[in-house]
Order: sequence, then C-alpha cells, then structure tokens
Amino acid sequence: MGFQASNLPVCGKRFLAYMIDSLLVVIVSSILGLFFGFLLQFTEDFSVAMIYILFPSYYIFMFGKYGQTIGYKIVKLKIETEEGLAVSYKLAFYRLVATSLSTILLLWGHSVILFNDKGQALHDKLTNVVVVKT
Repeated sequence: MGFQASNLPVCGKRFLAYMIDSLLVVIVSSILGLFFGFLLQFTEDFSVAMIYILFPSYYIFMFGKYGQTIGYKIVKLKIETEEGLAVSYKLAFYRLVATSLSTILLLWGHSVILFNDKGQALHDKLTNVVVVKT
C-alpha cells in the first residue's frame, strides 16, 4: 500500500470543496452575525460564534440529506458508505467528529488519502465512508 498518484486529483477536489464550503459558511455567519448583532446589540464575537454553530450544522445536514455539500456538488463529488448506501445524519455527525481528529493530528489524517486504493482519509476509514465522483 504505497503512494497512489491516482488519488491526487480527488485530493485536490476535496480541498477545493472544503475551501468553497468554508467560504460559504463564513459569509453566511458574518451576515447573520451582523444582522442579529445589530438587531440584538451583540458584539462582533457573535459572528464568530455563528461560525462554530453553522459549520458543523452545515456539514451534518448537507452530508446527511444529500451526501454532498455545495462545495462537493461544484467539484462533482459526494460521500456514501462503502456499501454504496446514502450517509445518515448520525454517520455524518460521526464523520465530522472523526474529521476533527484527522485535523488535530496535524493533517496526517487527511494525507492518508494519498496512500490507499480507495482514497480514504482517516475520518473516512473510521466511518466506513468513501468519496465518489458524481
């Protein structure tokens, strides 16, 4: 199980999808934070708090409902179980927790994509999920 050069394009697409989704969440959080912050006289910290609420909610909802986020849809990827079934909200939640673990490990959990034949990151392996092209 060595380096899998064929996984590089998917790895790049996954990163691009993450950047698109992050940008969307930050924009929506900022708009909501400014609106509710002005309306309810909260501080700018409210916008930051909105990010911490919306980011996980967005990923769990989108992956649980559609198997893909807006970023994944743009780059033509989706997630499903290794058996080819749709991902449940519960599994989407577990995958989000496992993604945090992948990130905490200094992104090592993400780099695993390049060294296995299914192109799975650590969080994919832990939750028996695969990323597929649409």
